[in-house]
This record gives sequence, structure tokens and C-alpha cells, in this order.
Amino acid sequence: MVARSREALEERAKELSGHYGVDVIPIAKDLFDPKAGRELYSEIASKGLQVSLLINDAGQGAYGKFAEMDLERDLELIHLNIVSLVTLTKLFLKDMLQRNDGKILQISSLLGQIPTPNK
Repeated sequence: MVARSREALEERAKELSGHYGVDVIPIAKDLFDPKAGRELYSEIASKGLQVSLLINDAGQGAYGKFAEMDLERDLELIHLNIVSLVTLTKLFLKDMLQRNDGKILQISSLLGQIPTPNK
């Protein structure tokens, strides 16, 4: 399980372990960073872990008029929503294909399903 905030991540991992009896390994990683996807994959591999189910659920959006939005924030969102998603999917998919085992679930934000104003 991956998130930016180590403290909140560890709380959620304990909750999932306690309620559902699953093993959860929390890894704090900021997927806004363009290198984070590769770093995460390497960290998981170095621990000898095998990912059989990848759930890509990281994503954010911004609200407002496009011309007035901060360019740096837009680029951060692109790294999170596209670069990290593609990197993680591709790296873990290759392993899954080699094993002929595994699943990937891409979860869309609710905003992908409804129109939003001020684009």
C-alpha cells in the first residue's frame, strides 16, 4: 500500500490488517515525483515481494479556469495521473506477463464520469 503520508498510511494499513486479516506493507512514496513509480517498483523488487494485484487509485484534479490555473500544479497532476500510472502499470504488467499471473485495476476518479464546469 502506497501513499505520501507515512502516518496516515500506517494507520490505514493497521485498520485493513485488523479488520480483514490481510498482510499490508505500507510504503511512503510521493507519486507526484516523476521518478517515484520506478523507485517504488525497485523498492518492492528489492524486498522480494511479488505483486499479483495492482490497484492504481492515485489521482487528483484541479478546479478552475484552465488559463488561470498554475502551470506547475498542472504538471504535478500530469505526473501523478499519467506518468506514475503508466510507469507502475507497465513495470508490474511485464512481471505479471512473465508469470502468466496477475491483475491490474485502474480506478478512475468520479470526475472522469461527470462533466465539470470552468474547463
